[in-house]
Amino acid sequence: MRILGISGSLRRGSHNRRLLRAAGDALPPGAVLVEWEGLAGLPAFDEDLEASPPEPVQDFLDAIEDADALLIATPEYNSSIPGALPFLWQGMKISLEITFLEPGAEAYVFTFG
Repeated sequence: MRILGISGSLRRGSHNRRLLRAAGDALPPGAVLVEWEGLAGLPAFDEDLEASPPEPVQDFLDAIEDADALLIATPEYNSSIPGALPFLWQGMKISLEITFLEPGAEAYVFTFG
């Protein structure tokens, strides 16, 4: 099983990245966590570009298509999620319509404080 891990924090040493790595270390044999590090490079969502997405968006969509499951670890900012993640959700909505991810094949970890 290939699990795509996404940190909602852009900092390399963030608690969320550490949570993803700890989850990866705890996986059973045969499962692997692949960290996706392209969040900072995603442009704002533009519906006009859906037919021909920019390279960072296509890389993200390809990563989702290659995954069997999705794990997102994200901080909470001002009672919400970081600004880049809503664009990610929009891209996932489009991608999940064309991939084989089963309903419930995603998990979210939110950190507070």
